[in-house]
Amino acid sequence: MKIVEVIAEESSAETLRALAAKAQAVEYRRMELNEDGLLRVRMCIKNDQLQSVLDRLQTLLGAQPYHRILVIPVDISLPLAEEPERAREDAAPAVREALFEEMEKN
Repeated sequence: MKIVEVIAEESSAETLRALAAKAQAVEYRRMELNEDGLLRVRMCIKNDQLQSVLDRLQTLLGAQPYHRILVIPVDISLPLAEEPERAREDAAPAVREALFEEMEKN
């Protein structure tokens, strides 16, 4: 599981909520507007949905003059997920950006 934090224009709020719902986000939080008028949203996304969420976010937010997408690893989340769900998430493919990073290291 990863926390995906998005900083974007307030006009994207409903689109971000719908994206989180479609990805079956474990958690979705909309933060108050920053002093610069930008919206901050946090979603807990399962590993098997992460790549598609990142792809959709980049498409949706690409035209905005300022946006930021942060992916934050989660070491542990309580309560623990059911065993079949954890097994499915552990088997999820790596995110494209993580694969590129590994290739650069080698």
